[in-house]
Amino acid sequence: MTISRNARIAAFLLLLAAARVPAVSAQAPRVPSLDELMQPGVSLELARHRASTLSDVRYLLELDVTAEDSAPGRVTATFQRADAAGDLVLDFRGPSLGALTVNGQAVA
Repeated sequence: MTISRNARIAAFLLLLAAARVPAVSAQAPRVPSLDELMQPGVSLELARHRASTLSDVRYLLELDVTAEDSAPGRVTATFQRADAAGDLVLDFRGPSLGALTVNGQAVA
């Protein structure tokens, strides 16, 4: 059985949305350097940093998966963030990103 690219993308996004983030500790987390965070893919250091600084992570996926080679739509991520967490790194892998909005404000 051959699985279409859209089905693989949808399955990946659903797995991503189902991932749980451990509770944030009361201790201020160590803030990794940008070099540590900006590795290809999601580095172990970035995953650990996210786990220690983000909680109540939720994803809302609104995707059109009818095309063979794309899944246009909207992904909304909401979360709680620890104080003094440092920079927030959100990663995107895809051919294009149409727009980015943070706290209701368009980002260039």
